[in-house]
Parts: sequence; C-alpha cells; structure tokens
Amino acid sequence: MERCVFLLFLLGTLRLQAQIPVQVFAGNQATEFNFMWHGAIDEQQRVSLFNFTFFETDYDRRENNIYEIYQIVIYNLSDQWGLAGGGRFAADEFIPELALSFQVERSDLYMNLFPSVRYTSSLEEIGYSLFGMVIYTPAIKEKWSLFNQVIFESLLDKCGHLFSYQQIRLGLGYKSVFQFGLGVNLSQTGVAFSNSSNLGLFLRKEL
Repeated sequence: MERCVFLLFLLGTLRLQAQIPVQVFAGNQATEFNFMWHGAIDEQQRVSLFNFTFFETDYDRRENNIYEIYQIVIYNLSDQWGLAGGGRFAADEFIPELALSFQVERSDLYMNLFPSVRYTSSLEEIGYSLFGMVIYTPAIKEKWSLFNQVIFESLLDKCGHLFSYQQIRLGLGYKSVFQFGLGVNLSQTGVAFSNSSNLGLFLRKEL
C-alpha cells in the first residue's frame, strides 16, 4: 500500500515541478530516503502546495520501518502567513489537519512552520502538532556553501506528548548541483520521551 501511495503522489508532484530535492541518508541503524516540494499551483500564486515525504528502512527489524507523507495546501494571505489544510499519511492512516503557515524564503534561507490541529479517526480524538523545516545555505566560496537543515515534527494530544522527531543535516553544497555531509535522526516517544538516534551521512540533489 505504501508503494502505491508513493507512486501516485510522485506522479502528481512531477506534473507541478521538475526540480525536486531528493536526499539519501545512510545511518548506523537505518537508511532513509526523502524528498520535498513547495510551490505555487495557480497563476496568481495565492495557493501553494507543500509536501515532505520520507521512508526509513531499519537494517535489522522490518517492524521498525517508518514512513510519512506530509502534504498541505496553503492559501497565502501574505508573503509569510497563510491558512492551510491537508494532513499526514503514516502507519496506514491519513490524519487530516488544519494549520497556520509561516514561511520565509530568501536566497540562503528557507523556513516553513505549520502549527496544526488534527483529528485521528482511529482514536476518535483531536490532537495538535507542529511541523517545521529550516534550510540555511550561506556562501563560503564562489562555488561552495554551507548546508544546514533541520526538519522536525511534534505530536500532542490531551494527555501530553505522543511522538517527536528531528532530522538534522550539517554539510557542504557545491553550487546548486549537490549537497553532502553528516546527519542524525532523533526521535522521542511518549510522555517519558524515550529516545532513539540514527547517525550517518547524507547526499542531497535536485532532480
């Protein structure tokens, strides 16, 4: 089922935008593949689509494999603020969300934050989440730049913390051709914040 959802979404995304940043992360516990897309889908640029998709494959235990498709449509009220609706697909369940969107986009800085209210049908309850992505790429030489990226998400309900993750990447970029470096994936589960980590190397390229 995951493969079907992935292929259908990818085909739809390719119609909207040719350049898609794709990243492969090889860690000591698991390998991850991810891609993102963000851009206007109308001529007036009032409506835009944001998507972040990742798949993680554990080396030892298949039941630890995880994936998420986070997709949201934004109605832009200004250059920075918008109203959004969409959701996340994970663990064979789609969780709809209503959100605010705050974004900053410059030549060396990209940031998008989505504080959201969500509804989980399997639990029949309302929860809250915060998804964010920050990419900072200051130039250091004519053809080289630093590449710094943080992607994070936290899920909460009436009882408190459910799950959080952070994907941190620190490295270098050559022109706009590719980026590479060190990375770590962190996650925390439950109100006790049980921790896990995955340390490794990443390679990123726009296709």
